Amino acid sequence: MKYDWIDYSSIYEVTVDSWLDEEAQRFTGCDGGFDTYYQYWVNEPDTKLGENFWVKIIFANSEPIGVMAIALHNSTFIVSEFIIRPDKRGKHIGSSVLAELLTYSKYILGSTIKDAEAVIFPDNIASQKAFEKAGFIFYSEHPDGDAWNYRYHDNTCYCGHDCSKCVTYIATQRNDDNLRRRSQSFYTEKFNLDIPLEKFNCNGGRSDKVFEPCKECPFIKCCKQHNVGFCKDCPEYPCKNISDYQAKYVNKCNQI
Repeated sequence: MKYDWIDYSSIYEVTVDSWLDEEAQRFTGCDGGFDTYYQYWVNEPDTKLGENFWVKIIFANSEPIGVMAIALHNSTFIVSEFIIRPDKRGKHIGSSVLAELLTYSKYILGSTIKDAEAVIFPDNIASQKAFEKAGFIFYSEHPDGDAWNYRYHDNTCYCGHDCSKCVTYIATQRNDDNLRRRSQSFYTEKFNLDIPLEKFNCNGGRSDKVFEPCKECPFIKCCKQHNVGFCKDCPEYPCKNISDYQAKYVNKCNQI
């Protein structure tokens, strides 16, 4: 991993509060100081630190560059506060930190993030871009009208393919026959498969509605037999089969 994720404690209070400039105070709920925010939530009766609430100081090259608070509600992780040190803003660090959290959540939090949400102010363009680059998408306005709700869902297949960029997957979500025809042409030209257009429907390789050629996927079967969530979680990874397949196809074709 690129960053070090250290549990927050009050010894970092002065450091983090020095990051709460006018911009940070306007876009966060920490105008009374970050430690006040932290103590409030830690002392809530339902909060279990390290189980449904985490606050991490993020270090890069042994220097603190950000802080993030994450809550777990049901099965959804909520990025409730995320502050980057002022002199590190505008350098794509925010999206890089978020991407690392999503990729290595099992090691950072002890839990794998499949679904996540964040609330972002409409005029906080920098945060919108950072979250979008990390894979979050806008899905609704907040009921009070002064904030936007963003959502992330992990669409990584067993083999490592990003289903959210797959032409067949996107065609299904949009019900777009032009995209279905594009995917149909790919399978005809690449694999000489004659698949009817109506078969081009898929909600992702880990869903109950899988594209027909993927139903007999050996990697799905292998992961289930070995009781692992992804090929990369297998102690034998990378085996020759997945190495060859990833080198040729995974995230390399039929994507938008």
